[in-house]
Amino acid sequence: MDKLRLILLMVFAIICISVTGWGAEQVTSVVNNKYLTGHDYNVTEHSISINKNNYFIAGRYETGAFESPNILAFMTGKIDNAGRIILNKKSIIGKVQWGNYTTLALNKNNRFIQVNLGQGSNQIYYNAGKIDPETGKITFTDSFTFHNNTGRFMKITLNDDNQFVEVHEGKGSLMPWKNIKHLYYVIGNIDENGKIHKTGSGKYCGYGIDPNISLNENIFVEVHRGPDSSKPYAIYGSIDFENGKMNISKYSGQGVKISNDKIEDISSVHLKKIKIMDGDYYKVSVFEQLGNEIHEYKGNLTGTQSSNSWDLVDLSTKIYKINTKDNPTFTGSANDQYFIGVGVGQNYFDSTSSYLIIPMETQKVGAGESTEFL
Repeated sequence: MDKLRLILLMVFAIICISVTGWGAEQVTSVVNNKYLTGHDYNVTEHSISINKNNYFIAGRYETGAFESPNILAFMTGKIDNAGRIILNKKSIIGKVQWGNYTTLALNKNNRFIQVNLGQGSNQIYYNAGKIDPETGKITFTDSFTFHNNTGRFMKITLNDDNQFVEVHEGKGSLMPWKNIKHLYYVIGNIDENGKIHKTGSGKYCGYGIDPNISLNENIFVEVHRGPDSSKPYAIYGSIDFENGKMNISKYSGQGVKISNDKIEDISSVHLKKIKIMDGDYYKVSVFEQLGNEIHEYKGNLTGTQSSNSWDLVDLSTKIYKINTKDNPTFTGSANDQYFIGVGVGQNYFDSTSSYLIIPMETQKVGAGESTEFL
């Protein structure tokens, strides 16, 4: 036990992690990182995506202040072998972008796709790009506009074949007293030249809000808040990328309830493929923030590809308590190794962002500070 304490103290001294306990509810302190400074913009949203190589791209949307335009800015970074967050200060790229609800997806090929809503309309804007893994430089390769009469609260996922699925909720409410809406999808791909191609779209659920989705090859898990507007439900199945269709496996009504917690926002969904003797199954992790806690809802997706028959089983919940001085609301992303969250505190006129990392396998919580720059 004394050796364990000594090791923990050494880790704290080396990588600036403050840990106050281990067990069923591990506790961490989140370290603030100022990665956009020297401005007075009003930060309203963050987005982030991490790939299998532990590189990530972060987006930050800021509403204009003092007659300044709205800005959508991006920056790259990575989690190093010591579990530290290293931000690439030189990669910052910003542009005038009227719109919000920004979301990002990055794959192992360092291709990414970013989505946001246009100003004063329900048009959904897509931007494709790539990251240079040596320099962290961001290059945009194409843009595409999806014209529709609904759309907000978008989330997008991109597999390693450069195929994507975007989900969003409709504008009109089916049940205004419960804020329940239809949920829609858009399917497409990014070609070898970085061009975006849409192959299909449609409605996939009639009762839900706040959708989020993860894709592993052609298998997906989507999670949203159900008709009670507070509890998480899952829909899963396979994607027909050639014909642009979402093939949903068996489910009842709005999906399968995965928890009775009254959640506020679905931060991240991750789907990990596990190979076994007689086939494959998938580990599912859903991250959600509740006040100063992050809840991870865990389960296993089992079934067969040929019949597209899947079941979400072995559901459980793990709780991580977070201690921060500014109570940031985290949005996040996960790969097979880490969950990474980024958020802004209650003082929206401060350009300070907070990062949080949770190792997926060891389930020990850590926080990293950008003390090094590429």
